[in-house]
Amino acid sequence: MGGLCLLSAALMVLPGSRWLARAARPVLVPLSALGMNVPVSVWTRMDEIAGRDRARPDRRVAELRRLLLAQQEVIDRQRRRMEVLSGWRSKLKGFKCRLIEASVIGAEAVPLQDRRLLDAGSSRKVAPGDLVTTRRLVHERDIALPEGLLVLGRNYLVGRVVDCAAFSATLQLVTDRSFEMPALLWRLVGPGQQRTIYTQGPNGARRKVVVRHDGRGPAMHAVGEPILVKAQGNGRWVVLRDVPAEYGVRRGDLLTSAGSLQFIPFGLRIGQVVRTERSKREPHFVTVYVEPFADLGRLSDVYIIQPVSP
Repeated sequence: MGGLCLLSAALMVLPGSRWLARAARPVLVPLSALGMNVPVSVWTRMDEIAGRDRARPDRRVAELRRLLLAQQEVIDRQRRRMEVLSGWRSKLKGFKCRLIEASVIGAEAVPLQDRRLLDAGSSRKVAPGDLVTTRRLVHERDIALPEGLLVLGRNYLVGRVVDCAAFSATLQLVTDRSFEMPALLWRLVGPGQQRTIYTQGPNGARRKVVVRHDGRGPAMHAVGEPILVKAQGNGRWVVLRDVPAEYGVRRGDLLTSAGSLQFIPFGLRIGQVVRTERSKREPHFVTVYVEPFADLGRLSDVYIIQPVSP
């Protein structure tokens, strides 16, 4: 840069400098521009490097935050599984069983059927009739299962295993047109409510009784004896046919498993009544429509209930 300055001064004072200046201009002008731009480029490059160095810790912090969130999600998932395990143990208390984990991996494209394909099959001792639940529990994979077991969904009964391959099984949902099982219908009363029911007296005669909620809490209470019914799917609902009208079944009443067979636990919730329809053939009977509690269209992880001999 100093040399360029001396050369420029010499061109101004030496004889014939005007001619020399014109001759040297094509060389000196680019060199002078280069001399002015180099420092600017160097400082710009240094700022870019410094900026990257400052951004690197921010990226590391963001990555660490993502890892911590992922780890927390795993911990929360494990906690939920443990809570589910504890809940199912209390619900199945008195019914000796193990739960086999499975996942819903697809739906069958069969008209008028409501079934799902599971990723557990005969290689894991799953058999037709096994019950399924969407709750994840600890299980043993090498235990042979008897036929006739049902399938539960999350907190609720969702169907039964009807077919097994080596590594898959078919889950028949409670709304499937071929589904059928004994069940119990519970009449409920809420706070501030009352309903009339018929009970059987000591001499066998039936008498009318008005029952009220005890007001001790917000929960619904079951009144009277549960009604033994046959639950059948119709493609959308669980249907209870030929229920005596005198029972006064109404919207909101509860349907559970009956526990009348060896492989069915007692009291597993299936759904609630959404409407009743008086029979045209027999006016003293009604048809009851029950909506399942489980979201059958979103089933993912399920459990198959395996009874254990005492």
